[in-house]
Amino acid sequence: MKKLEKHILLIEDKSEIITEITTSLKDSGYKVFPAKNTPGAVKYLKNKLPDLVITDISLPKTDGFQFLDYLRKLPGTSMIPVIFLSAKIDSTILKKIISYNVNNYLKIPFKTSDIKRIVNELLKV
Repeated sequence: MKKLEKHILLIEDKSEIITEITTSLKDSGYKVFPAKNTPGAVKYLKNKLPDLVITDISLPKTDGFQFLDYLRKLPGTSMIPVIFLSAKIDSTILKKIISYNVNNYLKIPFKTSDIKRIVNELLKV
């Protein structure tokens, strides 16, 4: 029986991080759809709902929290797991992450093994 492909929406404005995450997760059998900003992510969402979202908190124009607000208002998206990425995670940001009920977060720089482990746990692979 063929394993169903899991689709991951990655929102990140830094090309090197996009490449690192995309390569790592594709090697694990995931389909990764990168977007450099939230308008690109919204365009993706108009065609397909992902199984998981990974988003940087600090994005141009619309940040990760604003994107999560948008995502949660769409039909059928309340249970999509979300992982936040950030170069800066202080107590204020951590409290906000918790208040937004984000599934997990990673501080940049991170180990690709950590992102794979978290994705696998959230997608129960």
